[in-house]
Amino acid sequence: MLLKEKAGNDKDLFRADKKMRITQRKHEQAMSRAYEKEKQRTDVFSFLNKRLGQTETEQAQTAITSHKILQSTSKKGLSIGSFQIAEEIKKTEKESKKLKESLGRHSVSSPLYSVLKGKLCNTITF
Repeated sequence: MLLKEKAGNDKDLFRADKKMRITQRKHEQAMSRAYEKEKQRTDVFSFLNKRLGQTETEQAQTAITSHKILQSTSKKGLSIGSFQIAEEIKKTEKESKKLKESLGRHSVSSPLYSVLKGKLCNTITF
C-alpha cells in the first residue's frame, strides 16, 4: 500500500521503492555528517572543563609561560596595545551612538528598527 502511494501514477513499484531507499540513505548520510560536525564542535563548557581539569603541574607550567610572556613585552609594546584598544573603544562608541540616533528616527514596528536594534546589541556586547 505504501509503495502504491509513493509510486503515484508510475506502474513500476520497484522504482518507487528504489527512490525511497535512496532518499532514506541520503537522509542518513546527512544526519551522520551533522552528528560528526556537532561532535567536533567545542563549546564553552568543554573548554572550561578542560581548563579547570588541568593538573597542578600543568597549571604551574601555564603560569610560568604567561609570566615569561609578560616579561618579554616592553613598555612600548604595551603603550601601542593600549592605544589600539582605546581607538577601538572610541570607534565602537561612535558606531553605537549613530545606531541609537537611527533607532530614534524609526518607529518600533518597522523592520529597519529591528535590524538596527540587532546591530546595536552586537556592538554593545563587543
